[in-house]
Amino acid sequence: KETSNNECSKYNFLSGHFPYGAHNYLHNKYQYITLIRHPVEREISSVNFDYQRGYIKNKQEAIKTFIAVMIDNPQTRMLAGESYMSGECNERTLEVAKKNMEKFLLVGVTEDTNSFVQALISILNAEPVAIGKSQVTQDKIFKKLPKEIQSALLNKHQYDLALYKYAKDRWKKWKQANIFSTLPITAQQKILTILPDFANRHEAIYMNNAQIEEYNNSSKGGLVEINQHHH
Repeated sequence: KETSNNECSKYNFLSGHFPYGAHNYLHNKYQYITLIRHPVEREISSVNFDYQRGYIKNKQEAIKTFIAVMIDNPQTRMLAGESYMSGECNERTLEVAKKNMEKFLLVGVTEDTNSFVQALISILNAEPVAIGKSQVTQDKIFKKLPKEIQSALLNKHQYDLALYKYAKDRWKKWKQANIFSTLPITAQQKILTILPDFANRHEAIYMNNAQIEEYNNSSKGGLVEINQHHH
């Protein structure tokens, strides 16, 4: 709806799990960024998240969720676009997702999030940041899946696995071609710091290296220091 378009255009940054095509709801310029995750790791994380919040009660319910409840190849579908969120996910869906990926400002993989953030802040000519993990699931029902369940998930999410491998190789080549050196952060420099409770407080602060180190020594939820990359 037009009112929805106007509402979305009020914001400078939109985040969340939505399919490619969100720009159709905007009236201003846009850029996409995303991180691709290994499909089995993503499933384990999702089920553990639901278990900690009480949506899943036991391992039997968790396995049922893995096999029968969760949609297949969600990352491929979402990069392909809204029209691919239902129906069969196939080779064409994967190719559309890869094609759309080329329109993104930056695409990385979750196990290299720090480098992804470093690259992003340099591309945007932004200031260095320090970030902390938030919403980390502590009470996990699964840390590692039985082989038969893992095999079933790899079969269920075969296109997500192919997308992940493609994105990982693409990200590696992108770094080799674009990242040349690192700008160190001085002792006096103020760093935009996003604490682990940012999701609740919605407030970032500035800290220097010494303050970050002091925070880490007195807190279980440590920060990750980010050095800005040159391109």
